[in-house]
Amino acid sequence: MWQFLTKNNEDEEYEKMPDFENEQSGKAQPKVTEEAIFDDEVVYAKEQAAKVKQVKQEVPTELSEESFSFAEKLEEENQIYQQSIKKLTEQLLMQTNEVEALQKQVVEKDVQLKDVKETLSDKEATITSLQKQLPKLTNKLQQFMKRWNNV
Repeated sequence: MWQFLTKNNEDEEYEKMPDFENEQSGKAQPKVTEEAIFDDEVVYAKEQAAKVKQVKQEVPTELSEESFSFAEKLEEENQIYQQSIKKLTEQLLMQTNEVEALQKQVVEKDVQLKDVKETLSDKEATITSLQKQLPKLTNKLQQFMKRWNNV
């Protein structure tokens, strides 16, 4: 893997000596010059340009009447769909508002129901209390009636 620079006596320039390890193993790397790389890039660019030119020739650049008519129809359909979406959105908003109003009514009715249940519970407690007092009052009334009759 070691490469050394040696002085070329004829041109007074330094040049790389061959890679001894690679030569010995028989795996000498081919040298690729910048010119070869550039030439490959030029060839590739020319091939790509030819392909682009061919595709441009195959694809028409102007819309035919049929294509233009089709595009107009699509635009009209798109406008109709947009109007439908707008109407449906408005309906959805109205229904959402109605649902919110109904939800408020449900909450109000729940509060009213709670108040009615509390009132009913209070009245049931009053009735229970009166039912407990009824035998005592009945007994007192009977005693009072006996006294009244005796008088």
